[in-house]
Amino acid sequence: MHTRHPTPGQDGPPSGADTRRRSGAGHRALKDNDRPGSRGRAALAVVALLAAAVLGWTLLRGDAARGPEPGPRADQGQGHAAGAVAPERPSGPAGADEPAGAPLAAPALPAGTPVPLGGIEVGAPADWASLEKVFAGTGTLVVDLRLDVGVTAPGEWTLHLAPSASAEGRAHAVARSETYAGALTSVEVRDVPLGGYRVFATGGDLASAPQEVVLHKIAGYEHLPGVTWMRLGLTLRRASTVAGTLLDGFGAGAEECAVALRELGGTRTHAAVTGPGGGYRFAAVAPGAYVLWIGTEERPLLPASRVDVVGGDVALPTLRLPPYVTLELRVVDWLDRGVPDAEVRGYLTADGRGSFEGRTDSQGLLRARYLNPGPWRLRGSHGELALRGDLDLTLALDAEGTAGGLQRATLFLAADPDKAR
Repeated sequence: MHTRHPTPGQDGPPSGADTRRRSGAGHRALKDNDRPGSRGRAALAVVALLAAAVLGWTLLRGDAARGPEPGPRADQGQGHAAGAVAPERPSGPAGADEPAGAPLAAPALPAGTPVPLGGIEVGAPADWASLEKVFAGTGTLVVDLRLDVGVTAPGEWTLHLAPSASAEGRAHAVARSETYAGALTSVEVRDVPLGGYRVFATGGDLASAPQEVVLHKIAGYEHLPGVTWMRLGLTLRRASTVAGTLLDGFGAGAEECAVALRELGGTRTHAAVTGPGGGYRFAAVAPGAYVLWIGTEERPLLPASRVDVVGGDVALPTLRLPPYVTLELRVVDWLDRGVPDAEVRGYLTADGRGSFEGRTDSQGLLRARYLNPGPWRLRGSHGELALRGDLDLTLALDAEGTAGGLQRATLFLAADPDKAR
């Protein structure tokens, strides 16, 4: 009986050579696994897998605890704009106990902190200057009267409420005056129409500095008090003396020049005429803001200037006029006799910058000062004597007969044909 041996590649026990080859390969593999670094690398891989699994489980549990993301708040619209930064939660023990996802709590305010209400600060003085004011209704003023050091109380004093010269609401103010006994030093004035006022007090030769007061409400918040009650103090001081000196264009004292001190935005006026040296003085001037006029308002010789009187005497700086002409005019009749009490009017015919009028003295003479150089027309008349006459002349600083701005002329009056009929 023949035994069949399998050929190479068929099933059957391996041949001796094959057995030797496989045994050698397995032996090498076992030797490789027994090297010192192989087991360390395997252990690190196992630890990394376990750490990843634990981290994933923790994250999944946290998401489940937080629940769904809260929707947008009413004041945030439908979501945060790109790049917007969400407010931070408070750190430390105060925020540690807050549950995840809880809304942010309002910060605690210190006691006495003003609370904003509709754009108006309640509980503290508010700056309402930029808000629209309403002047419908009335208010109350409480005035405390004081006396300056060394001043004796007057027998009576008067509280003046006048429209302010510049404050808002001055068009709604109503002028008002109240007189009180000297012993009454604190008064309450009610039913004052809301508006901008200038408030001051006077008594004898005493006066107080004016104070600006605006009583009003706020547009849109008429239900709130607004500024309809105010308390202020006024101090009576000795009225001031305001004095100064005026020079003409040649450096000499400008005499016989009209000057006036008029209250800015008010009704008080002080008038004076310069003396031989050009000096002038206003007495008993109450504290306040004034405008100084040199000449008249119709023909000012200098630009008007402001004068602030705050108590005590005021010495104004010396002022100097530009060069003007002084005209000495002699008015005569057909017999070359001086005509007294003749009326003379003069007009600057070039541009109407000046005019004057006056009457001759007993000698028929008239001196007109501070006239602008240029062509003038003079008209003289005397009603009772039925005389009339005109004269055209040019006033010039360098004309013949001019000395220090002085120029002389003669005006002849003849019978008035209109009255002779």
